[in-house]
Amino acid sequence: MAVYFILFGMPIAWNIFCSVAGMHSKRVKNISIILFFSFLILLIGFRSIKVGNDTDEYLYYYNRIGSVDFTRIFSVSSTQTTSMEHGFVLLVWLFNLINAPFNIFLLFCATVSLVPLMILFYRESKYPILSISLFVGVSPFTMFFSGVRQSMAMGIGVICFILAKNRRLFLFLMLIFLAYFIHQSSVVLLLLYPLAKLKIKKEHLLFIVFLGLLVIFFGSYILKIGYSFLGHYGHYEIASTGAYRMIVLLFIFIAICFFIPSNNTNNSSSLFEYRNILCICFVLQCFTRHSFVATRIVYYFAIFIPLAIDSTISNPKKENKDLSLLLNIGLQSFFIVYFFVDAYFGNDGLNIFPYSPFWSIA
Repeated sequence: MAVYFILFGMPIAWNIFCSVAGMHSKRVKNISIILFFSFLILLIGFRSIKVGNDTDEYLYYYNRIGSVDFTRIFSVSSTQTTSMEHGFVLLVWLFNLINAPFNIFLLFCATVSLVPLMILFYRESKYPILSISLFVGVSPFTMFFSGVRQSMAMGIGVICFILAKNRRLFLFLMLIFLAYFIHQSSVVLLLLYPLAKLKIKKEHLLFIVFLGLLVIFFGSYILKIGYSFLGHYGHYEIASTGAYRMIVLLFIFIAICFFIPSNNTNNSSSLFEYRNILCICFVLQCFTRHSFVATRIVYYFAIFIPLAIDSTISNPKKENKDLSLLLNIGLQSFFIVYFFVDAYFGNDGLNIFPYSPFWSIA
C-alpha cells in the first residue's frame, strides 16, 4: 500500500507547499496533477502480472504474437480463446518487432491512456486535489491497471472530446475509427460530439430522470439490441445486478451541478459540456442494473466526472459559496479515505492490492 500513499501524498504535499508559500497560480498548483498522473503511469507500466486481472492474459498474448509469423498474427487467440482487435494486434506486433520487453509495452499503453487525461485535468481543473480524489473514487481508476485496450481507447476518447468541443468533426471521426480498432466498445464515443453542442438545463432534469427510470425498468430489452453492435463483447449475460449505489451518487452529482453553479459561465467555459456528460453517465449507469458489462460503456464518460464537479464548485452562485467550499473539502476527504478503506476491507475486484512491480517476481 505504500505506493498508493506516495501516489496521493505527492500531490497533496505539493498543494500544501503552494498554500504555505503563497503560490496560488493555477498553473503552479496544478503541477500536483502532473505528479499524480506521472507516478500513476509508472505504476501501471512497471506492474507485475499479479496486478490487474487481465495482465497475465496480455502477457500471454504478447508472447504469442512474438512467436508467430506476421501472416498469422490476426489468427492468434488469447487465453480466453477470443481474438483481439486488429489495431491492437498490430501494435503488439510492432513492439515485438523491436524486441521491447512486455513492461515497456505496458508503459507505452499507460502513457497513451493517461497523458491526454493529465493534460485535460492540468488545463481545466481549479481544485486539483478534488479532481484527483474524484478520479480515484468515481472514475474507473482501478481499470487502468487491468484493461489495457479499453484504457487506450479511453485516452483517445479524451482527445475526441477536445476535438468535439472545437467542432473538428473529421479528426473526431478519424480518432474514433482508430479507437474502434483498439477496442470495439469505443463506438459509444460518437455521443461526445452532440454532447459538446447540447445545453442541458434545469428544466430538462425531469426528462433525464424519466430516461433513467425507463432504463432501470426496461433496459434489458434495449441491451439486447445494443449488444448486437458490440461484436464478441455482446455475449455477456443480461440479468438483474442490484447495482444502485453509483446510480444514486450520479444523481446527487447532477443535482450539485445544476443547482450550485452560477449562470455566468465566463469562469467555467466547459461547464455545459461536462454537465452533459454527467447526465449521459447517469442514464448509462442505469443500464448496470441489468448487466455489469454496461459499466464498460460508462467508463468512457466517467473519466470526465471530476471536471464536472470541479467546474461546478469553482463557479458557485453567491449564496452557494459556503456550501461549495464545504463540498470541496468534504468530497476530496471522503473519496481519499474511502479509497484506502476500500483497499483494506472492500472489494478488490480487479486485483490491484497489494501493488507489486515486475522485478519482484522471480
